Formats: sequence, C-alpha cells, structure tokens
Amino acid sequence: MIDMTMALATILVTQATTPATAPQADPPRAASPEGYEPPVPIGDQGDWFPVDAYPPEARRAGDQGRVSIKLMLDPLGKPSACVITESSGSAALDAKTCELAMHNGRFRPARQKGRAIASTYQLRGVRWQLDSDPGNVEVNAAGTVLTDTMIEVSIDTTGQVTACKVLTNYQRASDPCVGAAQNATSLPRIMNGGRRIAGKALIGFSITLLPDKTASK
Repeated sequence: MIDMTMALATILVTQATTPATAPQADPPRAASPEGYEPPVPIGDQGDWFPVDAYPPEARRAGDQGRVSIKLMLDPLGKPSACVITESSGSAALDAKTCELAMHNGRFRPARQKGRAIASTYQLRGVRWQLDSDPGNVEVNAAGTVLTDTMIEVSIDTTGQVTACKVLTNYQRASDPCVGAAQNATSLPRIMNGGRRIAGKALIGFSITLLPDKTASK
C-alpha cells in the first residue's frame, strides 16, 4: 500500500516579522511600584509545539497560518484557559495551538508583593506551515496525479518532426516539446496505401499514485 504524506509538516513559532526564529519570553520587567512581577515561561516556547503535532485534518486540507493566543495562568503558573487573539483561519490549527499551549506550557507564576497570583500571558505568534517535500505525497482513494503531459507532433513523410503543440502539461516545469524530435524517431512511419504520408502523433506521459485498496481492508 502506498502510504505517503502530502508534505513535511513544520511549525514555526515566530514573531510576526521574523519568520524563522522561535519566540523568546518578554524580558522580565522590573517590579512595579505596586510590587507586581509578571509570569515568566519556563523553557523554550518553541518546544511546546513539536513538528509532529500538525493536525492531520489541517494537513490534508493544506491549511496554514499564524495563531496568537493569550493564556490564563493560575497561581501555580499552570495554564487554566486559552483565548485566541488572532486566528489562522483554520479551526483545527487554532484548537491545536491552544491544546498544546495548555498541555505543555509552564510558567513561573506572577507575583504581587512576593505572593503568587493568577495572571495572563500573551504568546508570540505560532506559525503553522507545510513545507513541500517531493519525497512524500498524500494519496486519496481516487488516486493522486503527479504529472500528466500530452503533446501533439506533426511528422513529415521522412519521419521528421515539423511542429509540436502542448495539449496538457500538469505539474511539469520543463517544456515537453523539447526533445520531441528525438521521441518521434521511435515511432513507426505513417503509411497509407503502401506509401509514406505526413501525419500527426500524440505522445503522452502520466504518473498517478493509487492506494492498495486490498491492504486497507
């Protein structure tokens, strides 16, 4: 059974204008006159969102985006609630961001005059991104077309290609008419009534991946 994934899922936890850096905790602020000390995250926030946590339904749909959240913290520094402050546009990505932050996030609690208190913490943006990986392809029940190319070549009476027209060229960057003359040399001569005539040939190339349906039963 062909078992491939559409893309190598990666999660980048970033600032809005810094696409490749993990979020850093806001530097601890000096205690206010009232004696308030803000909560401080423990460890690297990027570790809270592991690469393999990409929601399967979002991956299948090709969903990507940036999520910003605010965590409500109890006096022990443990998240007690999560609020989406900036949605990715994908319910699956938004929900997974809150789920991971609630489960993995740990903080040194906020303090007021030395006493631990409940507080809130705004995380930097969590960016969910699918990186293209040609070695992995998601295959559905109907099959997945990798490439589908069809050209029409005109051939004279000597068997030489005189023209080439692209009919389809799906998922192929190069010009399929390049090398058409070489491909035509392997074709038989076009005959009619025992004599060679000019004509046309359709030359196609297609790759479609199909799952082994018997293996999934």
